[in-house]
Amino acid sequence: MGTSTSVKNMSGEELMNVGLIILNSDYDAKYLDGYFESLPGVKEDKPMIEGMLKDYIRYVFENVEDIGAKLADLKQEVDATLKGRKIGRLHFHFSGHGTRNQDPNQPEAKAGDFCLIGSGSSAKLIPGQKLKQELWKWNTNKLTITFDCCRGEINLVEDSFS
Repeated sequence: MGTSTSVKNMSGEELMNVGLIILNSDYDAKYLDGYFESLPGVKEDKPMIEGMLKDYIRYVFENVEDIGAKLADLKQEVDATLKGRKIGRLHFHFSGHGTRNQDPNQPEAKAGDFCLIGSGSSAKLIPGQKLKQELWKWNTNKLTITFDCCRGEINLVEDSFS
């Protein structure tokens, strides 16, 4: 039996399965009084996640600085690819750093919000709640989200450049 990127609903309408995969392994963004360590093991996640979503139309990105902006840009691309067909299941996967925001000057998140952390020196935080709101805008019947990241206190590498 061949693989399929679509399913049919009870009305016989074709619904497409879409997988969004973000794999952030390179970190050098300053946050509070330190830096997040790079995560070389994230690269090992790629074949496993792609295999798990083998029957999906997959969009895979590595080292995304601004996850919110990437999702907004990608939605337009996916809409064009689907040509009016609806999404049956949207699966979002993130491997990288996550944290509870502790920076009172962070415009994207309130103190204590769980956030995903973008990669690179201009990394942006995206609160988990905002991420879910953005993903529901994709007009999907089902949404699944997997996070492979810490969601508690942050562990920073001491800023040795000061």
